[in-house]
Amino acid sequence: MAKTLHPALGRLKKARVCLQGKFDRGERERLAALVEAPGGEVVADLDVKTTHLVLPDLASGATIQKKAEALRKKGAAVEIVDTATFLKTANPIAAELVGLLREGRGGGRG
Repeated sequence: MAKTLHPALGRLKKARVCLQGKFDRGERERLAALVEAPGGEVVADLDVKTTHLVLPDLASGATIQKKAEALRKKGAAVEIVDTATFLKTANPIAAELVGLLREGRGGGRG
């Protein structure tokens, strides 16, 4: 039986994330690894299947934000967030980590 990720670790399992803008050195790679580890996908451009548009800060990327807004009007559910907000969304909170340790499963279920 295949193991599934604990919900605290699998938030991005089916995510399609577009990373746009000038991130700090190494940050784009770190974000991409965070997305891909549970099975999410980093995409080069926005489309209706994109779940997140991540920018270094919301003051940047005006053109891509307009494209995301246009996709939203067509029914896409793309979230437009800055790096800090994305990390808060993607990473488990302390209480979830404590729960994982107490369960003793190391994140795997099943």
